[in-house]
Amino acid sequence: MKLKTRIAAFTVLTVSFHAALAQPLASISEFTQPQIFTEWVQNRCMGHIVDSAALKEDANASAAAWLEASELPVEAFNEADTIITQALKTPVGGTAKSDYRVLKCSLIAHSPEMTALYQQFAARKAQ
Repeated sequence: MKLKTRIAAFTVLTVSFHAALAQPLASISEFTQPQIFTEWVQNRCMGHIVDSAALKEDANASAAAWLEASELPVEAFNEADTIITQALKTPVGGTAKSDYRVLKCSLIAHSPEMTALYQQFAARKAQ
């Protein structure tokens, strides 16, 4: 009897877990404008660092999707792209022997420079 109870409980938990995983992805429209800008920076940066042509194309297409959802002017993205290019030249260290390119993209996307850039253009838009 105990075995049947355990099997039933395991089945319920397994089905519940798989149902939770089957939830649809969030829509871009559910993100705030600052989040949209941050995601654009992350995707655009990924486009700069990848070696694969297919992944580069995907990263740039993904960045374009975020750009379309943004209310900032194109100039904000042009300036961000310049910051990305410069910041990628900055060495980042860690315990593993690596260039940490993906880590750099995360750090760039959440950097004070990008936050300030977003705030600058958001303030202009609000005027």
